[in-house]
Amino acid sequence: MFQRVIALEQCTNFRDIGGYPTRDGGQTQTGLIYRSSALHRLTKSDQAMLQALDIRTAFDLRLDEDLRQDGPDQPGPGVKVIRAPTTLIEESLWRSLLGNGKNFRFVDCYISSLAPRAAYHADLLRQIIAHLDHAVVIHCSAGKDRTGVAIALLLRLAGVVDSAIIDDYALTEKLLADLYTYFHTTFLRQGMPAPIAEEILASHPDTIRGMLDYLDQTFGTVENYFIQGGSTPAEIDEFRARFVTR
Repeated sequence: MFQRVIALEQCTNFRDIGGYPTRDGGQTQTGLIYRSSALHRLTKSDQAMLQALDIRTAFDLRLDEDLRQDGPDQPGPGVKVIRAPTTLIEESLWRSLLGNGKNFRFVDCYISSLAPRAAYHADLLRQIIAHLDHAVVIHCSAGKDRTGVAIALLLRLAGVVDSAIIDDYALTEKLLADLYTYFHTTFLRQGMPAPIAEEILASHPDTIRGMLDYLDQTFGTVENYFIQGGSTPAEIDEFRARFVTR
């Protein structure tokens, strides 16, 4: 029986992005691509679960500073870790958006991340395709923003209906609920205004919906976005052939 959310002892927000309907009547392949928060604290039981899921590759989107703070992935034997570090937006733009105070919208960070990272996402797609002989997992720190953008783009490329992409993004808020108080308190101690902290910690459906709308308005199609970043039509076709069942 298909299980979307996988319960691990020391990793939250771990789930399968298969089983989502596509516009042409298919669905994404289950047991092939997973998303999660960081894998740096996995127990032996967690590592055994990754083996049981036949996960052979972990794509770690965290920066070097994330690794210094939390530590490297510990996915267990037989799992190759591929570093693909990225940020959501550059520090200067982040400070500018935060400076807007009560007018701050997290969707603006998502929107601002797209064009500068077209080549990054095209390269990530290329690496994912090369490792889809077995299951893979894609993660950052919380598995919400950097991972959220990447997964939304992959699902859109697979032809998944927008309602399912939005639901997948919004599910993160529920799965990270236990960590909300910790992060909220940390942000407030750092001097961040409470409304901004709450906006950043949320996974509002309107955030990912706004990003998808901007993608359409600016690039026309998600295919154009990936091709602008360096993907080829053949790579896009191969990704769909591997990830979508009909």
